[in-house]
Amino acid sequence: SPEVRLMFALRLISVIAGLASVWFTWWTARVLWPDRGTVAALAAMLLACLPQWSAAHGALDNGNLVASFSHLALLLHAFALAKERLAWSCAVALGLGSGAAVWTTANALALFGVAGVVVAGLAWRDRARARTTLAAGAVAIGIALAAYAPQAMRNVALYGDPLGQSAHELAFAASRLPEGSLPAWLWEGFLPSLARSFVGMFGWW
Repeated sequence: SPEVRLMFALRLISVIAGLASVWFTWWTARVLWPDRGTVAALAAMLLACLPQWSAAHGALDNGNLVASFSHLALLLHAFALAKERLAWSCAVALGLGSGAAVWTTANALALFGVAGVVVAGLAWRDRARARTTLAAGAVAIGIALAAYAPQAMRNVALYGDPLGQSAHELAFAASRLPEGSLPAWLWEGFLPSLARSFVGMFGWW
């Protein structure tokens, strides 16, 4: 039926996205440790064996796309670190890759933190080229923000804020933590559950 064919097509996209994330991880390790192929193989195997990777790329939603785009962005960061400079072409590609991830889901805004650390580190290491590096980083982040701008405007129109947090808070109002209980939940709930998820048990993530 058309519905089943559509499901197979969507499943094929999730499989391709999963393969891409593993390949980008392997490639990232090869860029950072060019003389240690075993590190790249182990990195790719570790990712492929994580339960969260299976969950993200087994679901027919945007999680598999944002995972692949995020791994592409991390690969581009690795290129900049390996060359010890952020070339303009790499900055544009980084902006487009990060922008695609952010446009897929706002969770990818976390990539901005990674970009900030990498750009600041490169600028600090090469003071003579610091202005160029910072300008290239600003271009990359600007492209990514421009990609997210339509989503942000839509969220403001529908929910009243750029990230749509009001809708999120409403959906999870019943499960919100009481005031003052966040530290206890982090240490006793979140971190143990996250640690178990790395050895085959699904936790909160």
